[in-house]
Amino acid sequence: MNECPFCGSEVSEELVAYGGTCPKCFAEIPGEEAATDPGEEVRAAQEQSDRRRVASRAAVVGLVGMLSLVVCTGAIALAFVLTPEPEIAALIDFDELDFPLPEVVGIQGEPAAVAVAPRPDRPRPSTPTPSTRPAPVAPAAPSGAERFARDGAASAAPPTPARDLLGAPEPERVALTGPRPRGPGAPSGPARSSTGGGSSRAVSIDLSGGDVKVARDSNIVLDDALAIRNMIGEKMRAGIPELVNCYNRRLKQIPGLRGRWRLTFTVTPEGRASGAKATPLDRGDAELEICLASHVEREWSFGKIAVASPVAKTLTFKAQGS
Repeated sequence: MNECPFCGSEVSEELVAYGGTCPKCFAEIPGEEAATDPGEEVRAAQEQSDRRRVASRAAVVGLVGMLSLVVCTGAIALAFVLTPEPEIAALIDFDELDFPLPEVVGIQGEPAAVAVAPRPDRPRPSTPTPSTRPAPVAPAAPSGAERFARDGAASAAPPTPARDLLGAPEPERVALTGPRPRGPGAPSGPARSSTGGGSSRAVSIDLSGGDVKVARDSNIVLDDALAIRNMIGEKMRAGIPELVNCYNRRLKQIPGLRGRWRLTFTVTPEGRASGAKATPLDRGDAELEICLASHVEREWSFGKIAVASPVAKTLTFKAQGS
């Protein structure tokens, strides 16, 4: 039997289990399974504990993040310190060196047509006049006795060296020694001498062959500063006249364009021109400067060097006749 704890009247089982208002005394039955209020002090202590737990968790997360940032920064700084910087040689400024380089001379407008002088007429050969001299008389044929005497004298005379059609002596025949070439139908055994009748001296040539080693300059890496400077200067001396194509194209659009541009670039250890730039010193022209820089990077090639070398040179551009 379920009773109200306050008035003792009979109540339902659900009211006793889950709590509620007693229908007789109107008292509030707490219920056996209903949540109870722990009180104001307990709730305050519990909330303070929850706030402390959240604050400590946030502090731990912030500390871990700060430690991670410090570790990453230290690793980057250590890698930056330990990584060696690429070696770069001193600037090679050809304006300060006694190394003459050509100027760029362009053609103002279209080149003039070359005038061809008229070819003079050749005089016609005159008709030869008939000669009044008598015709030469052919010598009489020798008799049999005369031919016999002439042949005997020729056989007794020492042999004379053969001569060619111009009267010069024929070259001596050469005896070849060494193995004969192998192949179908080729004779075996060493080559024999095939001298002529007049020469008894033979020259021997060895046909056995041999290994010939050819040095390749492309594999040489220059490390001497003077050798590097001379090599770059010679390459620039051959390449600067090619820049006239860029200048001529701009002269057709801007007649009278002239001035000085300082060309700078870096020769990489592989022998390529990198970071080329043309800086105007007098009058600037963007298209000309782009053309010059792209031509240098695309077309100019140098020998291999030990370290990268920056290069600078002031180029003078002027039209022909100005």
